[in-house]
Amino acid sequence: GPSERSNTKCTDVCFGRTYDTQLIGREFETIEPVKRKHQLLQWYGSKDWFESRGIPRTNVGTAAYPAPQRKKRRRQEHEPRGHGEGDQKVTKLQ
Repeated sequence: GPSERSNTKCTDVCFGRTYDTQLIGREFETIEPVKRKHQLLQWYGSKDWFESRGIPRTNVGTAAYPAPQRKKRRRQEHEPRGHGEGDQKVTKLQ
């Protein structure tokens, strides 16, 4: 969902043959420890993947089966340009 993050990634390990009518697949692995009763989430790319299929992109985590949350971005306080340490004063030449 929009406020959740994936905790798995695909590997280069595949089995079966492309376009086979039987069993084919790709191996995935976790990228962090996953607690018991927590969800495994897979990255599908941008929101376009969902939009092109008419699927609403919603959070899937529940109280009983939580999903990993995105880290909240911290706003950085920036000094106004030209006032930082090591900045040089520019003098207009006439």
